[in-house]
Amino acid sequence: MALADEIRRDIHGEPIYLTCDLKHETYVPVDPAGSILMDVIRVDNMPNFAQMSDPPDGWVTDVLRCGAHAVEEIPFPTDGYDEALVWVETVDDAPPGFRSAIDASDLDVVDHSPSSHGAEPPLVDGQSSARAAAQGDYGFPRIGRQRSLLPAYRYVEKDFLVEGIERQIAQARRVRDGEETT
Repeated sequence: MALADEIRRDIHGEPIYLTCDLKHETYVPVDPAGSILMDVIRVDNMPNFAQMSDPPDGWVTDVLRCGAHAVEEIPFPTDGYDEALVWVETVDDAPPGFRSAIDASDLDVVDHSPSSHGAEPPLVDGQSSARAAAQGDYGFPRIGRQRSLLPAYRYVEKDFLVEGIERQIAQARRVRDGEETT
């Protein structure tokens, strides 16, 4: 089965809130008129995280992106995750910021990073990771997601986490740019 067909099958009809999932000063609604950009993931080889949760076998939504966070490639590929950047539509005319559902009929895969391609996930805060797993947030250990938490980790002086995440961001950039293989 082709990648787009697999993703389409797994995420079509999934509920979403029409707000950007990345760091902003305040909540930023995403306009559902037209297509919306999302990161979708499939947990492949994350044994430590899988011990805390029961990740689904298929693709799940991870990050809904507003226009300010639009990208054309997976910015920080993470080993252990199949990651794809996709354009989808919503099934109804919900106003920005409200709940809707994904219409993946015309799904367009912009970029894909296989689970064997990327930097190792950074060391993450165990308590936060366990909480994310309990809430079904399977993308929490991804490098791109951890990158958005750097200001908070700096604020609470968790320097060991900051250093590890920054190291993995640099490695992910090298992998993405073809300078390093995993």
